[in-house]
Amino acid sequence: MNRFTIFHYHLLPGGVTNVILLGATALIRHYPDIKLLRLVCGNEENTDIIRSRIEKEADVTGLTGESFKFEICIDPEIGYRSFNGKITSEEVKALGSKLLRQYGDSFWWVHNYQLGKNPVFTAAVTDIARNNPKQLMLMHIHDFPECARYDNLEKLYSAGVKNPYPISDSAAYALINGRDEAILAEAGIPADNLFLLNNPVEKDSGPAIISDNESNKLKSDFYSFYKSRFPAVNPEGKMLFYPVRTIRRKNVFEAGLIASVSEQPVNLILSLPGVSLQEKKYSDLCEQSFLKGLIPGIWGSGTESSAAVPSYPQMLQLCDMIISSSVQEGFGYLFINSVQLGVPLFARDLDILKGITDVFPPAHSCFYDSFMVPCTTGSAELLKNRYHTKLKTLENYLSSTASEVISAIIEKLGIGNTIDYSFLPVEEQITILENAAESEIFRKEIHALNKNLMENFYIQLDRGRYSPDIDLNEFSLKTHSASVEKIINNLENKNRPGLQMDNDIQQNLLDRFAEPQYMRLLYDY
Repeated sequence: MNRFTIFHYHLLPGGVTNVILLGATALIRHYPDIKLLRLVCGNEENTDIIRSRIEKEADVTGLTGESFKFEICIDPEIGYRSFNGKITSEEVKALGSKLLRQYGDSFWWVHNYQLGKNPVFTAAVTDIARNNPKQLMLMHIHDFPECARYDNLEKLYSAGVKNPYPISDSAAYALINGRDEAILAEAGIPADNLFLLNNPVEKDSGPAIISDNESNKLKSDFYSFYKSRFPAVNPEGKMLFYPVRTIRRKNVFEAGLIASVSEQPVNLILSLPGVSLQEKKYSDLCEQSFLKGLIPGIWGSGTESSAAVPSYPQMLQLCDMIISSSVQEGFGYLFINSVQLGVPLFARDLDILKGITDVFPPAHSCFYDSFMVPCTTGSAELLKNRYHTKLKTLENYLSSTASEVISAIIEKLGIGNTIDYSFLPVEEQITILENAAESEIFRKEIHALNKNLMENFYIQLDRGRYSPDIDLNEFSLKTHSASVEKIINNLENKNRPGLQMDNDIQQNLLDRFAEPQYMRLLYDY
């Protein structure tokens, strides 16, 4: 099979679009005798940029003329869509028939089909996987609605769409980390339908090396430009770069608190605002925290066009450390980027990293599992009550066994009059930041609670940048293309005994993701 149709709701800038672009590049450069590459999305925005980049890649690779066809098709029916009430079987079959009629001449590579952004598209893809064995497809999952995205899940439920995880010999699943692969296997998907497909990483020469003199001038100009806006900027501080959008799961205030209690002067540089309706309130609050001087550093530099503000590649050259306090990632390009560039990494440990920990050199990487702050017995009880209340609102999604397990874990919050900062609601996180900004005694108390962690933080800062000597071949474009080829060969060579029962898979996923770490009050702000 050398004809591909790649589906996603949109091609707007972001993580999934980046994976699609790099995946397309991998196919163009390395897939044997590719004849067709087609992208199908729900709206036109940003498609000209994607088209230009892929056409340029095809031209450089020599894929021109009648032997290779590339196209982008816009179909609003697969874009983000909301529905009032349940969708009908006629709607599902109509969309499915159209997709098969227009794109059935190719292998389908479908990204995040089950996320809850378009219930009819979810149902149509699921129905085709179950009932059209001739249509081979790869269902590429980046995010699960069953994992802390209960609003998305409710959109599926309200539309009458449940169990969108078919078991079929004509469909395979691609997962972007080992955790998700294991969880789907535990939920009931057969192992030979599951494939780990690491996000591809473009290997390049990187940005030009900046001299010490130029680096000092760039930093000085950068800090001077923002000093009047962000009063806690320290011109002598080392640069902690957190190159993300300001969204809740990035747990930004924790990185701010670490910078605040640091005994070495540092500046936290947070690159981008959150832009969606769900995230803007959190993003605005974070901006205010920088403006008030609660966090030493600079917020939103990635949106500034002034010559005094270094470009993103320059920031990667200037920074002394890449930091991440994120509590939820699918893949996390910044982790791999730190190794590519030889920048020390200080990050919250995430279960999605378990399969790739060997990539990170221990001498230049520090992963932590908690950042503790003081709490009173009374505040701990109030916090536990809030978590129990939240758990009760999720009863429709969780089994009684899962609810009981979570309830027991909630009861352990606040033991020893300390708590992991990330489990606090945003309002209390801000109060902690305010108290830390006002009281050196309080900063020292938090520092003492995290003494070993902060010592490792200073070690990474002092060691500085390094020359990476790590094999990243498993993330290369060539490996990505070869993995896709292997998946297709697996599907083409399968016997097709028919559909297997998959009724319990979604509930199993819900129960598997039913952990306090995925239910943080942080998500409720």
